[in-house]
Amino acid sequence: MSNRTAPKVAIATYRSLKERFPRWDVLAEARVADIERVLRPAGLALKKARQLSGIAKRLREDFGRVTLSPLRCLPDADVLAYLRRLPGVSTKVAYCVMMYTMDREVLPVDVHVHKICSRLGWISKKRADQSHEVLAMLVPSHRRFAFHVGCIALGRKVCTPSKPNHHRCPIRKYCEHAAREHEEKERRQAPGR
Repeated sequence: MSNRTAPKVAIATYRSLKERFPRWDVLAEARVADIERVLRPAGLALKKARQLSGIAKRLREDFGRVTLSPLRCLPDADVLAYLRRLPGVSTKVAYCVMMYTMDREVLPVDVHVHKICSRLGWISKKRADQSHEVLAMLVPSHRRFAFHVGCIALGRKVCTPSKPNHHRCPIRKYCEHAAREHEEKERRQAPGR
């Protein structure tokens, strides 16, 4: 739902979806066009509608109803593998489901987590989807939820993509990116330049 969608729009669209389809099993019976109409404000509506419909149908086929409950007793690796086989579910999305819905101590690496960890100098991978394993080794399991949520908040408000607000950043003293920018600024302001 939130893929390439502003948080407020994603939340409002999710509420509309739950209002129109109060139980997930109802979603499994719905026409893709009906789901698409509800999802239109969030963008990529047809793609998301097809994926949600496919997920609902697959869960009902596998578990008799649209639920993730049978996965709760499985190890993380098995849950991840199952979720990744669902339509449109990436590793990040699977980890988000595991963390937020199933209380698993996994670390979803989204654009915010990736950007902040790159700027701190923790990772050199160019893409978020390449960084899950490395960051899972760096962030203790009992801190992953708070770390993920903190990175999202910091990434939205302070550590923005093009103009990070270093003066407002609570972790700037650890940030290689901030240090490089500070050094560059001092070089430009040095006498004789």
